[in-house]
Amino acid sequence: MPATGSDREASLPRIPKTADGSFLPRGALIIAESRIPGAGLGLFVQQHVEPGTWICEYLGERKSLMQVMRMEDREYVMGTGQINCHIDATKHPEARNGLYVNDNGDRRALNAEFFKFKHEGRVLLRATAEVKAGSEIYASYGEVTSHYYAHANSLTFSSSVGWDYTLMEVS
Repeated sequence: MPATGSDREASLPRIPKTADGSFLPRGALIIAESRIPGAGLGLFVQQHVEPGTWICEYLGERKSLMQVMRMEDREYVMGTGQINCHIDATKHPEARNGLYVNDNGDRRALNAEFFKFKHEGRVLLRATAEVKAGSEIYASYGEVTSHYYAHANSLTFSSSVGWDYTLMEVS
């Protein structure tokens, strides 16, 4: 089961006022080279963030399960908890903050968590630990992603955060 929050565990904050989905002041989040070797880019904070602070919203185009299953590249599709409500950040530069959160594979080093607000069809990122200025944000993608990374060539689905089902596995 993915290690994501639920709408029972958190109250929904107001919609971010920034186009990039950030709940923090402008310039507090930056995209830079991840500290995870081979991961590409990551999301970093430029200010101290307390546990429980909402960081950003995962933004993108809403898609049904059927639309998602027809996609060749699902790498940046995230489930919201509703079977027919997924967020595809592939073609949306405004989604850049949530898009670049990495899973470092070490549960002890995670400092944030994705929360799915099923009824609103939203996914938000919240700090679960103190995050010092200059730190990279790490959140678990769940077991599906770990399996995906380990067997990337044998799966027909991508590392979608919060998916509560397996689409298909090919031997």
